[in-house]
Amino acid sequence: MEQHGLSMRAASGQEVRLPGGDMAGRDGPVPASPFARLAAMATAATRAALPRPRARAESQAGWRGLGFQVGGVRFAATIGDAVEVLRMPRLTPVPWVKSFVLGLANIRGRLLPVFDMHELLDLAPTSARQQWRVLVAQCGDRHYGLTIEQSFGIQQFPVDTQTDERVDLGLVGQYVVSAYRQGGRVWYALELRKVVQDPAFLIVAV
Repeated sequence: MEQHGLSMRAASGQEVRLPGGDMAGRDGPVPASPFARLAAMATAATRAALPRPRARAESQAGWRGLGFQVGGVRFAATIGDAVEVLRMPRLTPVPWVKSFVLGLANIRGRLLPVFDMHELLDLAPTSARQQWRVLVAQCGDRHYGLTIEQSFGIQQFPVDTQTDERVDLGLVGQYVVSAYRQGGRVWYALELRKVVQDPAFLIVAV
């Protein structure tokens, strides 16, 4: 009795001939068992398949962070270090502390110390304090409020936007880990953990 093989088409449109009868034998002897024939069918289909296109996420892989501005300079912080951005809250002054400690804010029942990022980073303000926002940074189980001029939300920086361009950032340069040119501006990846763990930041008493 004449045996007939089966055929299927792979993603490339190429016909894949399955082992069996007069259609078998292209790549060697026909497997005897049904299991072996299925394995041979999978191998043949894999050979004929088109190469897997790289996912967009892979080709656009890079770094992303929360974008913000201090002293006219664009920064971005690791999302895990930046918890939220708030409007400038009402502050209660704290006596006998350095000038960069602006005071305490009551945020949903939690006392949040707020610090002037301009003074911490030695950058001159470029907008009125009434327009500032507070970036809440987390380090371990502690939260810190850091004043910023603007928030730009989540920013994605593809690999090919990374640059060696650096302006003279002065004091803030020690906290910058990389830079990206995007939208005609250079953005600096700022490691907030380094800022809030700096001894100069932790010693607030005068």
